[in-house]
Amino acid sequence: MIQTTIRALARRYDALLFDAYGVLIRSDGPVEGAVELIHELTDAGHALYVLTNDASRSIAAAGARYRELGLPIQDDQVITSGSLLTRYFAENDLRGAKTISLGTPDSHAYALEAGGELVSFDDEPPDDLDVLVIADLPSQDLRERSEFALTALLRTLDAGGSPTLVLPNPDLVFPRTATAFGMTGGALAATYEAILAERYHTRSFSFERLGKPHPYIYEQGAVLAGVPKERMVMIGDQLQTDVAGALAFGIDAALVATGLTSALNVGGDWPIEPTYLLGSLEG
Repeated sequence: MIQTTIRALARRYDALLFDAYGVLIRSDGPVEGAVELIHELTDAGHALYVLTNDASRSIAAAGARYRELGLPIQDDQVITSGSLLTRYFAENDLRGAKTISLGTPDSHAYALEAGGELVSFDDEPPDDLDVLVIADLPSQDLRERSEFALTALLRTLDAGGSPTLVLPNPDLVFPRTATAFGMTGGALAATYEAILAERYHTRSFSFERLGKPHPYIYEQGAVLAGVPKERMVMIGDQLQTDVAGALAFGIDAALVATGLTSALNVGGDWPIEPTYLLGSLEG
């Protein structure tokens, strides 16, 4: 593992792939040095893209949010895990499937665009569910909607069905500020998996994870970048998603200590070793 700077990586690689939360932004604003860096890279003509596991915002909404925070990132530079649902539904013949979507209005729009026929939360939980998508924690009526989806899932399984479980965002936690954290849809999916394991001892259930560390999002990033894998580098703040996924896909990965991997827990006995270690985006 090499300690380096982000500007050294920009000189070495043709395309930089950035995680969003913990690297460029937090819920309360941009990460220190991010605005200056992205302006500098953009002005110099560097190819850069944001690969985010956030499935709560549309690509347009995500791009608008970055620009609102001062980051000159355009919509065609953004790939969200929610946008991967269209490919997943097409490849798995799920268009027209009876679907429950948990998340925000933008999350529901992703499922609709993918071809899902959304179940209304105003109706009775069905016993013939085809697909459950957990894109994010529900933005309203968290307990009610989570239990609605759980009830529909268990009813369908008890009736002999085999619904597809899809998780665009595999993250469990994200940094809201430098010292405060929030949970994601991945945490809810982990709870559902534990419930299923408890209820159905002889069967195995798990969500199909689409975002990092799984290859879908890196494949899309490579298509947008249009350069060989050895000319790309991923910059992220999580070992198990950003770094592990990049290395498995065959591209180098830099871990930056501004998000979940803070300066307090850098190093030690890591299960995965990034190619590079960055203290911050500054310098």
